[in-house]
Amino acid sequence: MKEKRGFVKKYFAVFLSLLIVLSSVLTTVSEATSINTSSATTTSAKSGDYVYYSVYNKLYRVNTKTKKKQLILYKKSWWDFNNITVYKGYIYCIAERDAGDDTYIYRVKTDGTNGKLLGKGENLVLYGGKLYYKCDTDKNKAIYRMNLDGSGKKLIKSATSIYSFEIYKSNIYYSTLYNIYKVDINGKNNKRLFYLLDEESDKAMFSIYGGNIYYNRYDYNEGVTSIYKYNLSSKKFSKVISNASGFDVSNGYIYYTTSSENKESIYRSKISTGKKYLITKKSYIYSAHLEGDYILYKSPGPTQHENTRLSIIKCNGKENTKLADFFTS
Repeated sequence: MKEKRGFVKKYFAVFLSLLIVLSSVLTTVSEATSINTSSATTTSAKSGDYVYYSVYNKLYRVNTKTKKKQLILYKKSWWDFNNITVYKGYIYCIAERDAGDDTYIYRVKTDGTNGKLLGKGENLVLYGGKLYYKCDTDKNKAIYRMNLDGSGKKLIKSATSIYSFEIYKSNIYYSTLYNIYKVDINGKNNKRLFYLLDEESDKAMFSIYGGNIYYNRYDYNEGVTSIYKYNLSSKKFSKVISNASGFDVSNGYIYYTTSSENKESIYRSKISTGKKYLITKKSYIYSAHLEGDYILYKSPGPTQHENTRLSIIKCNGKENTKLADFFTS
């Protein structure tokens, strides 16, 4: 009975995580210096010709030129890897050793060797050669910083609620239950920027690009989620795209999903012209993450026993390739 309860616990936890993902498509972290994240549910990162990704407790990489897949690491007794970043020959990610257990920051070489738990945490962001992350306690929520080897842990900012954060030009932008705040990377000059109209603050802010905060907001009058932006200089708000959930902004394009006629699609829209381009269309898009010139996304699988499919597609809609089919509920 113990084994059966563990099975139910495992797949019930995945079902809950998918419900969260279904409500909003979130963002990702790529390699190098431009960090852009608002969620610990990201499952991939790009480095060179490879995109690194996870399926539960397995870490893989796929060559974007040949589409050849390679298993890097398999932790049999662990539950999940996510929030992946690749930097200077190492994979940094969030590891969950058991469903519902605490989350840990984990570092391992890109060949799967020399794995090390660096400490408890989530919402991992690599910026300026340091690791920034969030920890929750019974009393408060807090953003911390540490060195790449796990040493030098330092408290940056604590609050009664911190749902997610991003780093942009040496400032941390973080969301609470109803507000977006800004604080510098040393925890000073904390300032409230604007008020969120609903309680979806952990899913609202998905990218900071070109001096604008891009966020998703539910339009009650229209009954749909839309993409808005807040200009950091003018402090003005504007609606960007109606009936859309954004997940990234990069190289002059906004990437988002939208629903119509019992289909869900991934689009990108050129910021300068507003022209939109269809990337792919499925019966449902569970999640999507931008990785350089590629997008990893989850959609329904082929059977009830493999009900989720992970695929990779180029941003121009070409080279759509299946990576894995797996059971999630």
